[in-house]
Amino acid sequence: MTMEIRRGLGTRRDVQILVATIFIGCLAVAWALVVRSRLEGPPKVPVGRQSREEILRLQHMARGPMRTVTYLEGGRARVATFAPAQDPFTHQWRGLEPGTILIVTALNLDGEDLWVRGTINQVGEEAQVVVHASFLEPYEPMVLEKVLELANVKILVEPRNGQRYHAIEGWVRNIGPELMNHLTIVCTFRDAQDQPVDVWRSEPIALRHLQAHEFRTHWTDRSFASIALEIAYGPTDGLRYIMPLVVIPRARL
Repeated sequence: MTMEIRRGLGTRRDVQILVATIFIGCLAVAWALVVRSRLEGPPKVPVGRQSREEILRLQHMARGPMRTVTYLEGGRARVATFAPAQDPFTHQWRGLEPGTILIVTALNLDGEDLWVRGTINQVGEEAQVVVHASFLEPYEPMVLEKVLELANVKILVEPRNGQRYHAIEGWVRNIGPELMNHLTIVCTFRDAQDQPVDVWRSEPIALRHLQAHEFRTHWTDRSFASIALEIAYGPTDGLRYIMPLVVIPRARL
């Protein structure tokens, strides 16, 4: 009895059948991906330098730059960048300005997308809106003298010609009943011995009830270990109200 042993892929016909099978399998996978994309809808679009009109046009497909975190009902969130928001009753879309504060009322997890429903917390408007969580960040302010909120103070870094420059940005919000006139912010960069190495002073501003304002210092190349924020308001030629000094170590920025 003769036994024939074949090695490798076999005959030419066997190779042709194998190639045809692989080709048909690839076509099937490609078609499945096309069908899936059609079922899932258009891809999500991260907003970069698009205009506000373009962001609004994208509506539910737009995605913001913030890392998605969860929120508790009754907690607060702040709009970090211009965001498209939907009215849950009329389903109409509108834009929300950076700094808008939302009181969270509900969360909706749609696949990997977290949508936050909340009430706008500002004078003259308590509308309900739904916003994608990538446009929001938690709002956990420090309250000064029960009339002013200080929040989201952070350090910015910018390399220039091999050297690192730093700036400080943050938000203040008037939660008192009265207008805050001539409000000023002084940020002192301090070394490890609490000695000033650089100072930035803001221009005077006026803050209405529940109005928020973003501030940003100049860029400094000085090395610092902490910052001290001094906030005051009131008439420049009369009694000014000075808030408690806020000192923040650099490691916590």
